[in-house]
This record gives sequence, structure tokens and C-alpha cells, in this order.
Amino acid sequence: MSKYFKRITIRKNQNSTRVVVAKGMSIEMMCDSSNGMSTKDMQEICIMFSNKYNTKCEKGFLKMSDIDIEKLY
Repeated sequence: MSKYFKRITIRKNQNSTRVVVAKGMSIEMMCDSSNGMSTKDMQEICIMFSNKYNTKCEKGFLKMSDIDIEKLY
């Protein structure tokens, strides 16, 4: 199965008890799918944002509509 390298960028500011992210924050990650993200990918994205930016992002509270996905290669 092929792997895809993607840049994930936050579309809008969110500040709640479950998620604190700001527009423009981004991470890069490897995914199994060329388009879309699995539930497992979305959980990993949340963990990666939390770790990179030392912010709050609980599993299940970041949605596809909150992010832009750019396939890098």
C-alpha cells in the first residue's frame, strides 16, 4: 500500500474546552489514503497539533471541515 505525505493546516481559530487551535497552524504527516482522512488519521492529527504547539486538541473534536489538506507527494 502506498503512503502519502500531506500538510494539514487549520482553517479557522477554535477555542473551546476541547480544542484550542489557530488558523494557519500546520503539521506534516504520512497517510495511507491519497484523499480524505480516516478516523485514526484525525486522532493522530490532534495528537500532532497538541505536541507541536503545546495546545489542547482532544480526540474526536477536530473535524474535516476544520482543516485543509495538501498532498505534498
